[in-house]
Amino acid sequence: KLFFEVIRMAKQKFKFSIHLHTLMGNHYHLKLKLSGDGESISKVMHWINFMVAVKYNQLTGHKGRLWRERFKSYVLNDLAYFLNTAAYIIENPRRAGISSVDNYPFGTGIYLYQLVHPFPEFEQYRGLFEEPYAGYYDQIKRIIAEREMDKKACAAIISMAPRSCGRPKK
Repeated sequence: KLFFEVIRMAKQKFKFSIHLHTLMGNHYHLKLKLSGDGESISKVMHWINFMVAVKYNQLTGHKGRLWRERFKSYVLNDLAYFLNTAAYIIENPRRAGISSVDNYPFGTGIYLYQLVHPFPEFEQYRGLFEEPYAGYYDQIKRIIAEREMDKKACAAIISMAPRSCGRPKK
């Protein structure tokens, strides 16, 4: 909740929209778009990281840094890169072995797959995230589903391959 509240405050302070996010144990992913003249990604991210750390430290008594690394940012100027980055962000908990894509409560993915958040106190944050264009979230869900089908197809092919062709030993 602390992270979401800081994001809410940041959206009031700076001009940007958030398309997707995933909050993990030691890092997070944001897919955002600056919308104000003179806004700086460095300024926005510094403010978010600083405020989350200060509030977390006050709440827990922790001292010092909270995030492992400084933020990284990339310009997504190609549609395929734009969509694949979105799928990467949503799939992060599954790749880490934490949760399925549709059930992770600390990422935008839950809002794409669940009509109501499983933790009622988080439902209020649904409006923080905006589709950059109509159908964007459906495209992301399609990409994720296709990747799952590809993964299953590859696993089936590997399981049928003779051991002499490089089939992994069990």
